Amino acid sequence: PAMAAMTAARAAEDARERNETKGNKNNKKKNTCAFFLKKKNRQCNFEAKPGSAFCYHHDPETQRARVPCPCCSTSVFDIKKHLPFCPKAVQVKKRESEPYFVRDVNLGSQESGTFDTSTSQRKAEVLGMDRDTLLGLVERIHKAVNHLRVGLVYDECEVLRPKECLFWLGDQGKREFHRTARKYDLKHIIQQASIIGHLNKFGLHCKNVPVDEKDGKEGKEGRGLSCVELGAGKGHLGVMVAESKNINHLVLVDRGCFNLKADKVLRAKESTTRVQRIVCDLKDFRIENLKELEERRVLVVGKHLCGGATDLALNLSMNDKTKGALDMYGLCIATCCHHRCTWQAYVGKKQLQALGFTPQEFQLISWMTGWANCGHDVAAASTSGEPQSEEMEVKVSGMFPMFSRDERIDAGLACKRLIDLGRLSWLKEKGLDVDYKKYAPLDITGENLVLLAK
Repeated sequence: PAMAAMTAARAAEDARERNETKGNKNNKKKNTCAFFLKKKNRQCNFEAKPGSAFCYHHDPETQRARVPCPCCSTSVFDIKKHLPFCPKAVQVKKRESEPYFVRDVNLGSQESGTFDTSTSQRKAEVLGMDRDTLLGLVERIHKAVNHLRVGLVYDECEVLRPKECLFWLGDQGKREFHRTARKYDLKHIIQQASIIGHLNKFGLHCKNVPVDEKDGKEGKEGRGLSCVELGAGKGHLGVMVAESKNINHLVLVDRGCFNLKADKVLRAKESTTRVQRIVCDLKDFRIENLKELEERRVLVVGKHLCGGATDLALNLSMNDKTKGALDMYGLCIATCCHHRCTWQAYVGKKQLQALGFTPQEFQLISWMTGWANCGHDVAAASTSGEPQSEEMEVKVSGMFPMFSRDERIDAGLACKRLIDLGRLSWLKEKGLDVDYKKYAPLDITGENLVLLAK
């Protein structure tokens, strides 16, 4: 009986404790945050602040005090305490501590950047021009192109298939081609093979490099040469150049990180090519500070460098050439997106101004490059194909009735050529041999011209 009484007393005490705990939980629920979470379709479960109906996360007063982190999407109360522990901020700090990082080193002067305007402003200025002024500007553009293109032949398309790239261009039915190309769009392989063919035709064979850095003896083809792909993305062009030319050092530079990178092919197999990836914006990249390029010849390549990125690539390459810190073997850049060019970054300022074009007119020329595609400024309402194209054509024709469709396309192409020829003229003044070639047909890519220099 004594043991039974003790057991009953203990059970009663345990029940009383459970009830008290349950009561405390119920009381806590009464003080939960009053904020309703729409995505979860329930009320916030956090405890409310003393004297407030909301928790610390949802209190309107604390929300106003939050500051967005410049490196990540998190909003925090104290940015100074957050940054030392922010993973992205730590990555950015590490990248900016690298010797090749110099902020805005290739961007151009801030004074010249004051002339740059947004796309909508450029469009408004073109639409605000009277008929005679616009026709006069287009006529001047055509004359400038004819003046700058002397000695350059780029009207005919030359799609080249060099021997060293046939493995990439093999019979897809038999699967007898490079394994990287199996899940890769054939149109990109055709472009890259043709670019390599134009490198050969221009004389950039990547041969006869005199000294091997390891043993001091004359090396094999491509030995002692580094290939630097700017705006590399996944790195398909750089990998194809390195493999086809037997180049033993490949540097891939881009401001972003990518999945499904092409250079994993070189890393996976027993390749003699050393691959180096650098995450850096081209405007901040001082190439001669890259220690791995010391006492090596450098081939700079890039495919579809968007707008002003082409100018950044040219500027960073030629800055090094004039200082003598880099042995520049050659340059090969396929241009793209001329409507995104800026006067601040553009390398051919002097050349265009000598032809009578002002920085303000450069903004208009840059916008009018979209006429080469006719309808670039009209947002597509559907993907229905031809009916949508007709709708865009009618709208653009109404904006510029003084031009037929063919005349607008010719004017847009002339604007693209003027920007590129200004770049080539700038390279000529630096003492380089240059060329300008159409490496792919329009049905593969509309951005089908490549700048070559050596």
